Amino acid sequence: MVADEVRSLATRTQEATGSITQAVLSLQQEASRSAEELSEYSANALDHAQQSQSTLEALESLVRVMDEITRLNQEIYQAAQKQQSISDDIHSINASAAELGEQSAASMAELTDAAQKLREDASVVADSIRGYRH
Repeated sequence: MVADEVRSLATRTQEATGSITQAVLSLQQEASRSAEELSEYSANALDHAQQSQSTLEALESLVRVMDEITRLNQEIYQAAQKQQSISDDIHSINASAAELGEQSAASMAELTDAAQKLREDASVVADSIRGYRH
């Protein structure tokens, strides 16, 4: 009977050893799969990090371009303001010149009338002087 129990215990030990061996092999396979997946995840993470860095650099470049566009827009605005001021000055000068032209035309008309009056008065005076001489 002791021999049967020893054989039974040996059989159960072998079965347990086989189960343990299977469990260890299964754990090794799972560990290997996990290591492969971890390696894939690491590669993906590195790839994403590189893509993020590239995206960041592109965004920084875009910000620099936008800053330059903003600066140029400000220069254009200032130039347009200056041009508007010059245009206003020219308009004011033209209006003043037109007013002076109208004043000159009125003065010329007055001078023409005065010259005509003087001519008429000179003619009267000349006629009067001729009348005294004869």
